[in-house]
Amino acid sequence: MVLADLIAGSDPPPRKVAAASRVEHPHFEPILERDMLRLERGEDSIPGDFTEDKHGFYINGRQYGPTDPPLTTAAIGS
Repeated sequence: MVLADLIAGSDPPPRKVAAASRVEHPHFEPILERDMLRLERGEDSIPGDFTEDKHGFYINGRQYGPTDPPLTTAAIGS
């Protein structure tokens, strides 16, 4: 399966963008041990069945399309 074709070109390198003066770093909190154990014992909450044939790729029996909406979403922090 071909994943990409790389072709040498004469395009100039991309311009560097100045970094924002105020960068907010992500906030992390430790996971409680009881929650970690519960997660480790549990099954995947989003099962996935990935298959393919000569007509394309399928996720959970539905043909994949690059413009399809996401299969699931999650709130930040969940």
